[in-house]
Amino acid sequence: MGYRVGEKRLYRNQRLKLLQWVFEQELPLVEDQAYMAEWGNPAEPKRLEKMAKTIAAFIRSAKRRQSANMRQAIADWEADLAWLKQHYYVSMSWQWPAT
Repeated sequence: MGYRVGEKRLYRNQRLKLLQWVFEQELPLVEDQAYMAEWGNPAEPKRLEKMAKTIAAFIRSAKRRQSANMRQAIADWEADLAWLKQHYYVSMSWQWPAT
């Protein structure tokens, strides 16, 4: 999809447009149908949950890495995760992921 953070990151507005597209549109086939089913349908809670949990997992993993400078990537992911929550997460039946 081209989503990049950290030193070679996209500009924030580019990342947010890409996240918006991923949430709202049909996704191209990646892997197989079972993997695609994990992402659910466009603009539905399952899609947002998959996106949020994936980004949160990236953040947690980066925070555990001691050898790499991940500060910028973590800051980008945290900002993008906050944006997703602010724009799409409204009374969902699942808990927003911790980082």
